Amino acid sequence: MGILSRGTTDPIVIDVILTDLGRQRLAAASSSTVDFDIVQFSASDDDIDYSLFDQVGDNGLTFEDIVARVTRRNLIFEPATAGSTQLRSKLIRVPLNAVSSISKMPTLDLGPSLLGFTIAAGRSTNLVLNQTFSDNVIQPSLIDDSFFVQFNPRLIRLTSGGQSSAADITVDAFRVATTRFIATQVNPREGASISITVNTVFTSFDAVASQFGVTGDSLTTAVTITGKNTGISKTINLTISRT
Repeated sequence: MGILSRGTTDPIVIDVILTDLGRQRLAAASSSTVDFDIVQFSASDDDIDYSLFDQVGDNGLTFEDIVARVTRRNLIFEPATAGSTQLRSKLIRVPLNAVSSISKMPTLDLGPSLLGFTIAAGRSTNLVLNQTFSDNVIQPSLIDDSFFVQFNPRLIRLTSGGQSSAADITVDAFRVATTRFIATQVNPREGASISITVNTVFTSFDAVASQFGVTGDSLTTAVTITGKNTGISKTINLTISRT
């Protein structure tokens, strides 16, 4: 989405286009009986310079003055179609009557030994992430009932008891796969957790090393898990070893 302004008095023009993934879904729908319906969207504040708000009170500037400056100065002149370059700081929806009770956001945590983990070619390993709240008050809207997971489908495949459907897997122009997993456990007092089994798609390390031009006895790929409701994200580096 791009935001354009022709001047200080003219209205702001919002230019919205489909992302690469949206275009893929639209093209797929045009050649099948499946309708293309937009049922959800996300917003982010990646382009907001919050340091401008430090100027409130300077030379008589009010909060409303700064908001106007933010609106005019942080313009997105051209929509971006690559979802991987946008929406890194997602905005969330919280009921107004709950705003005052929220002082901290949840985090996605791994066990200390899993901050970086290794898997041998042809083997599998389990990945468990827990949504952790450092506050005593847990806002239900901040509990992620499902998670978006991004990974390299040429190296690994992911399975989970909470996977919604194999049809949910999409691959973008950069050959990054995205799928959605339903939380394997949701506790209204503790948050949600997700358990994923990671498998390599090959049994011979030499074969994949030759294909990708890897030298040495290991290669590294990443798995990124993002909460659907909160946008909280965690990237785990996975090392695939020869043995």
